[in-house]
Amino acid sequence: MQTVMKRYTLLSLSRPEMSIAVSFVYCAVGIDRSCDRLLTPLKEGTKLTKVSCSKRRKSVKERTFRVTENELYLRYTPSKKEQKELQVAIADIQEIRPGRNTDKFRDMSKFPKDASFSVILNGETRILNLVAHSKKDAEIWINGLQQLKKKLEKIDVKEKQAMWIKDVFLKADEDGNGSLELSEILKLIRKMNVKIDDDYAKTIFQRTNVLDEDEFVDFYREITKRPEVEEIFDR
Repeated sequence: MQTVMKRYTLLSLSRPEMSIAVSFVYCAVGIDRSCDRLLTPLKEGTKLTKVSCSKRRKSVKERTFRVTENELYLRYTPSKKEQKELQVAIADIQEIRPGRNTDKFRDMSKFPKDASFSVILNGETRILNLVAHSKKDAEIWINGLQQLKKKLEKIDVKEKQAMWIKDVFLKADEDGNGSLELSEILKLIRKMNVKIDDDYAKTIFQRTNVLDEDEFVDFYREITKRPEVEEIFDR
């Protein structure tokens, strides 16, 4: 177990009425390195066979599956007609079921049971039936996804808030470059029901042109919790 701390100054807020230097501290206490090693292959991505067993159609296609770096989503490559990766929120996963143990999938005997598993979403509204290249690869995915579910169940309110903010950020990051510019931040902040003046917002970005998702989480928390900043926004 290890404690990691990182500090840096994100931006400065300046107006005749006030001057605020904003610094953020990131603390990750008790990082479990064994858990990190377990999730590394999932974040790097693995080719899995996706088996569709709906009444309308049956298809077997190899796709690249990966867990996002922020551990919020399971993403996989789309079909040729689609441009963006498809994704499933880890929080929406109800169960990771080993073997071919869902309706119709269990009858597809050509796929080895020990290399197969299913990702079942809440209420069983959607099921991903998957086949790995080997029993070992399947176990890596099953154990890794189960570990992610356990981590989500243990997080506190503050961490859940950060997940929500990051989720909003990722949806706003349409080009997928991991950062948002001033115009994108303004649009997003308003969607999140935070009052902000355009001219004042420009002063915030005097020392930085973009924010990544972690910076945006702290920025959002800062502007929504400081009474003096909220007072300026309301003028």
